[in-house]
Amino acid sequence: MNPPIFHVMNIGAGGLSVMPAPYAPWLRPHIGELWELGVTKVLSLLEEAEEAELHLQAERQVCAAHHLAFERFPIRDMDVPELAALAILVARLLDEIRAGYT
Repeated sequence: MNPPIFHVMNIGAGGLSVMPAPYAPWLRPHIGELWELGVTKVLSLLEEAEEAELHLQAERQVCAAHHLAFERFPIRDMDVPELAALAILVARLLDEIRAGYT
């Protein structure tokens, strides 16, 4: 079973959605489903230790195999990111979506 995807907002011809971390044994089919849905980029908020604990170290490679860009912006569990870095990330993502990032 794949994690649910929650649509947040449309931005131009693109959009932004969020989802919980995928279940590692089903990582490949789940990433394939994202590709089929038209997703072009996965942004992981997991720290390296969480990624290892959830057995998701191959997520970048699985995304690449499905022609999805992959980026990490780790946020410590139960914490907030550094606001200046978050502002830069959000501005860049908005630019990518508005430009029709593929």
